Amino acid sequence: MKSQKALIEIRTGSDSDIPKIRKAYEFLDSAGIAYSPRILSAHRTPEAMASEARRLSESGFFVSIAAAGGAAHLPGMTASETVLPVIGLPVTTANLNGQDSLYSIIQMPDGIPVGCVGIGDSESAAVLAAQIVCNNDIQKRIKIRALRRIEGALPDTNRAKPLAGIVMAAGTGTDNRKYSEMLSLLEQFGLQVKILDIDPENDDGVKDTVRKLEAEGAVAITVIGELGRQRNTNHLPAVVSEITDVPVIGLPIAKGFAGSTPDNQQDIFRGMLHLAQPGAEAKGCPVAGMGINRYVNAGLFTAQIAGLFFPEVQQKVKAYRETLAESVREKDKLIRSEGITPFLK
Repeated sequence: MKSQKALIEIRTGSDSDIPKIRKAYEFLDSAGIAYSPRILSAHRTPEAMASEARRLSESGFFVSIAAAGGAAHLPGMTASETVLPVIGLPVTTANLNGQDSLYSIIQMPDGIPVGCVGIGDSESAAVLAAQIVCNNDIQKRIKIRALRRIEGALPDTNRAKPLAGIVMAAGTGTDNRKYSEMLSLLEQFGLQVKILDIDPENDDGVKDTVRKLEAEGAVAITVIGELGRQRNTNHLPAVVSEITDVPVIGLPIAKGFAGSTPDNQQDIFRGMLHLAQPGAEAKGCPVAGMGINRYVNAGLFTAQIAGLFFPEVQQKVKAYRETLAESVREKDKLIRSEGITPFLK
């Protein structure tokens, strides 16, 4: 599309991935949202890939969809070079059916978030990108809601300050230290925070909660889902994403090992990234999935979205990222001068 300025970049690591993500292009075309396709390999053209990532903001982009399969380093490497939101799209692979792609993308380290969608779920990546770039455009949001058949009128809100919504089931066992760190970061970046508990069994209550956050102008909604044998609410991000056009960030949390067990052989992220329909195959949802217990990244991804419309937030995110880089540089200086001994204590 060339009739309007492209706010979304779609980068693939290989031309062979382009047919696999056809639905991403088709959705954006149907929504009338311009995009710019690129082929940039994290491994074969690393300098060009990094350079183009650094130039995303000055080139006028708001978000990058990075699609990759296998080792799938493209989304994470792109995110390491920009403070714009990066959506990771795991491409299906022959040998591991895309599980390698998903795990390579979603478990990003604290400080460098990637919003990961489900394996091969290119339409959800496009929907999520559209929701982010149209976050402050009521008319385009109405069109997206119509395309997705989202019920309820969209309130006209006046955002004087960015608001971050946080939703979880009552009694969710969050990690107090990590949860507090996420809230502190949001406050540090200048965001207001509204935390609401929901009853997962009360559909009307969930909808009412989401409508409240829409009415108050939330720029994003982080939905915390718990993974566990006794309690599993990991499906909540998918449920919420189906009833709102506000970008939904999925934060799965777990105490101890969260991998596959004899009673859970499927992908542990599937519940967060797909909505199971009674009597039908689960369908993908536009959820920006974070890695397990990546509270900080959920807060940062929210701030990155807010920073698109509130420049002062983006500047604070840039400053935060620079402190992370400086910390690594200082540690490198120490290990070069004193060896590994200080790090073994």
